[in-house]
Amino acid sequence: MKKEFRSFVKALSWISDHARNEQDFKLLKEQLETHHYFTGEYFLYTNLACSSNGGKI
Repeated sequence: MKKEFRSFVKALSWISDHARNEQDFKLLKEQLETHHYFTGEYFLYTNLACSSNGGKI
C-alpha cells in the first residue's frame, strides 16, 4: 500500500507510530528519504497497518 505524507515530520511521526522495531524504522526512513530525493515527494510503500482514508497525512 502506498502511504503519502505532506511533510517529513508527519512521515517520521507515522513511521515511529507504526514501525514494529528499530529495523523497520530504519528501513522505512531510508525508503522515505530515497523517494523524496528522486521525486520530491514524501511517500512509502508498506504492508504495515495503514488508515484507509487514501489521502495524504
